Amino acid sequence: MHQWMSVGSYLLTSSGQWHQGETYHIAASFRKAIHRLLSRIPRPAILISSHFTSWGPELSKRIGELLIDAYCRDQLPLHALDTLNQLKKLKVSIPLDMQLRLIRALVKEDTLGLAKDLFNTIPRGTTYKHYLQTALFLFAHCGDHRRRKVRDMFNEFFPIQTNGRRSNNPDIHHFGVAIYACAKGGQIEEINYWLEEMVKAGCKPNIVIFNTIMKAFALSGDVASIRTVLDQLKSSDTPPTVITYVQLMTTLSHMKDVAGVEALYKEAVEERGIVPDRRMVNALMNAHVMAGSWKGVIRVFDYIRSDSHPRIRLTIELYTTLIKAYLVSKIFSKLEDLNVKPDSYTFALLIQSACDAGEMGIASDIFHEMDKLATYWGSELHIDVYILTIIMAGYLRVGKRQQAKAVYDEMVSRQIQPTAVTFSVMLTSYGNQRSQEALRIAEAFVNDLMEKPEKPWAVPSYGKPSALELVYGPVIRGHAILGEDENVERVNEEYIAAGGVETLGTLSARFDVYRRTFQIDKVKELWPVIFELGVQYVKERPAMDGNDPSANRLLNNILCLPLSMYIDALSAAGEHEEIAYVWREFQEQGFSFDAHNWNHLTVALVRAGQLERALQIVESVILPYQDQAKNMIASRNTNPKSPLMYDAAGQDEDKLDPAALDSQAQLQQRASRRLGNTRRNMRHAMWQIEQDEEAHADDLAHPMHVLHQISPAWNVWKVHVSVMRVLLAAMEDLREGNLPAPVKPKGARQLQRYADDEETSKANELFDRLYAQYPRTCVMLFDLEAVERRRLGRVYGRRYVYGE
Repeated sequence: MHQWMSVGSYLLTSSGQWHQGETYHIAASFRKAIHRLLSRIPRPAILISSHFTSWGPELSKRIGELLIDAYCRDQLPLHALDTLNQLKKLKVSIPLDMQLRLIRALVKEDTLGLAKDLFNTIPRGTTYKHYLQTALFLFAHCGDHRRRKVRDMFNEFFPIQTNGRRSNNPDIHHFGVAIYACAKGGQIEEINYWLEEMVKAGCKPNIVIFNTIMKAFALSGDVASIRTVLDQLKSSDTPPTVITYVQLMTTLSHMKDVAGVEALYKEAVEERGIVPDRRMVNALMNAHVMAGSWKGVIRVFDYIRSDSHPRIRLTIELYTTLIKAYLVSKIFSKLEDLNVKPDSYTFALLIQSACDAGEMGIASDIFHEMDKLATYWGSELHIDVYILTIIMAGYLRVGKRQQAKAVYDEMVSRQIQPTAVTFSVMLTSYGNQRSQEALRIAEAFVNDLMEKPEKPWAVPSYGKPSALELVYGPVIRGHAILGEDENVERVNEEYIAAGGVETLGTLSARFDVYRRTFQIDKVKELWPVIFELGVQYVKERPAMDGNDPSANRLLNNILCLPLSMYIDALSAAGEHEEIAYVWREFQEQGFSFDAHNWNHLTVALVRAGQLERALQIVESVILPYQDQAKNMIASRNTNPKSPLMYDAAGQDEDKLDPAALDSQAQLQQRASRRLGNTRRNMRHAMWQIEQDEEAHADDLAHPMHVLHQISPAWNVWKVHVSVMRVLLAAMEDLREGNLPAPVKPKGARQLQRYADDEETSKANELFDRLYAQYPRTCVMLFDLEAVERRRLGRVYGRRYVYGE
């Protein structure tokens, strides 16, 4: 640093514009190497404060500028902010350009609260061009009411002259900010306006603009348009960048398409030659988290922790994602020892952990601690709508509606705008009460929301259910649960009239109510619509390589729930042959079956009088998949060569059958709601975690791996208790000498059966053959018989008479 006069102009990014020719490239290489070294300093504030006396103000200022520059370049703006805050405490001034760069870096990392606080320290009225550009950039990323100001601000900074051109020469960066503001709000038409303005100004769209446009389509769920833009990029002179891939991976993560995310990662690394960075790996890990694939989370963590890719470090974002999967406070308590400071997102996940465990007292304590720290740290932590919505949902799940109402009132008093998710949580609580009065209140609440001219909550979010579906959906499902088909149709019509579109969610609710009310004609009429929408949904996904079979996994079980409903409805109506046709068509279209489908098919086969085929499914499909899922969960490679679960090499390495993985994400997502099983298993797991804690002190994924082995997820691949009882009744009837026979449709008269000697002989022969061919299933049923005989006593004979 004492040679600053000689090398200083080569170290700061802002000075690079003064170099030309060979000097430019040498300086850039030198600066990159120095920045890479400096960005590894973990606690810059301590470094500066401890050396300030010997360095003095001037040298401290130079070192501070260099550290801020290095941290911003390496996407570590929180470290840069710590440096700036420490320099301010020491009365050392930092140039405005450096502060503006830090603001933009904070915005890029979605730490908007910190960016706004720093921006507010700059005197108002500044007309410096970079200040105006930063102001546009910041407001474009803020809430909806701020985004509406972007156009006004743009026209103020770059007014249209009499000749039709804008003054002050706006460049592509300024237009990019305006387009981003529209993209974040899903305003496609407004984007077209700014693209026209760009053409008038003589600016040609670059990769940043294309990425921004794809973000807008992603928020609105328009995957077909994403694919169109992506195809244009791949065939143009502007190839996709790491940001493009991260954005697409994030989009597919919200669709719970893990295999699609991995296909994108593989495409980027192997075909495009992109070096994966922290954001790509975090997007990959988060995809497994959102799909409930703990095995994938652990594999990505082990890949980062190994020496496979030394440039990717374990940052707070990656630890936070791990907490999101693990949701156990032991990881949180270790962060300080690892020199990693928790942020608002980390606190949100810890509160989510407490709420999921039903520990609302702990969740409240964590919230108050966070609120207190937000006061002390100011710019470090911020209470937002997501934190309060998590707590409100937690209270509603445990039935404490008064406390939930208090949280909502707190949200209003803090002037925090509730989102559609907030309202959906409240409405779902009313829908789950299974009460007409509760649904009447819910409908009145929805009508009140829709009557207001301003709807700041109605914003898109990565193709998830739209804001309208989030508020209408719980009411529609509530009426469906009560079997009120007329009310379901009425509220669905109101939803369509309000601008909503039919989705798998709304169609499934109608499908379910028709099934519950035994309206088989309407069920059969609606199934082709649901099936076609599912086919379209799969075909429109923006996969990079349509020929990659792994890209078709996981998402292809999107119709599993409607299929189970349809099997149940057809079976109850006695249309057993139609079930075989539907199952075959489902398979031909490439869709996957989950454990619930196989269980429903088993019951349907018993009702159709095909007991042997039903036992064959249990013996040859469900039980082997259960074994395979258990073995898959128990294995762990702590030094994987690839972070991909569905990579060909990874499959060979772990010797996993792809069929067992097809439904794993969806099944584990369903299993995550089984709080009782998790609590029971957790007590047994904590002993092993504590025993291994010292041996695995630096391995934060190890306790999650232990819990993963005893989690209820593998139990989803099992024969459901209700199915076992149906099979047991059929076997008891067979043991009594009655051959399997189809069950008549619901409502039809069931005739009393009398077996003659010949039928009894055939029944006994069939019973012995089934026991010999399907031993595991029969042993399981006999175990259930012993349990049921103890539980029911003399009632057992009447309970397990087939056909009743």
